[in-house]
Amino acid sequence: MGYEIEIFRTRSHAGLPVYHTDCVMWIGTSLAGLCTESIVEEDRARVLNKLCESHEVVEFTNEQLQAFCGNALEVQGHNGNKYLAMSEAAVQALRDDQMRIIQEHFADIISAPLSTLEKYGGGSARCMLAELF
Repeated sequence: MGYEIEIFRTRSHAGLPVYHTDCVMWIGTSLAGLCTESIVEEDRARVLNKLCESHEVVEFTNEQLQAFCGNALEVQGHNGNKYLAMSEAAVQALRDDQMRIIQEHFADIISAPLSTLEKYGGGSARCMLAELF
């Protein structure tokens, strides 16, 4: 499929590895979201530079990782438009500058309150969707 593997280590706000890469990042067609703060210093620039070769990148903080900004998924509507699916908590955690970048790449953000899943399940919007389109 032409993908290249980039192995990297993470460290959460609590100093522990992040349990799933899909909480650290999402990769869409032209835009990727990445919690750079959670990637250990020795790996951070390499991962960010590699991703920037093919995508514009919106960077998230560890606080935004905890709000599940990294657990999003690009989806396509019946009209062919691309949308970003993420939780209400993630949308509320985005800064204005991050929202502007996202809006340049997607027709809209599809969001829903997923507080129960986020509190008890450890995942969010991306964890609930199947990539079958």
